Amino acid sequence: MKNYYLVDEKRKTPVSAWEKISQALRRSVKLELFVGLFVMMRELLKRNNSATIKYPFEKVKL
Repeated sequence: MKNYYLVDEKRKTPVSAWEKISQALRRSVKLELFVGLFVMMRELLKRNNSATIKYPFEKVKL
């Protein structure tokens, strides 16, 4: 056991179900989630940026 050492001895491990749920929520809800949501909403709400409007009205014969 000479080569191993504990990285964070003071960190409390969750015991109850509520502590486990709150730890999972804290770890999963980060800034990246809200940045991605902002980028998606920005692209969704842009005017004149619809791909379906740019699609041709008539199909091209092959």
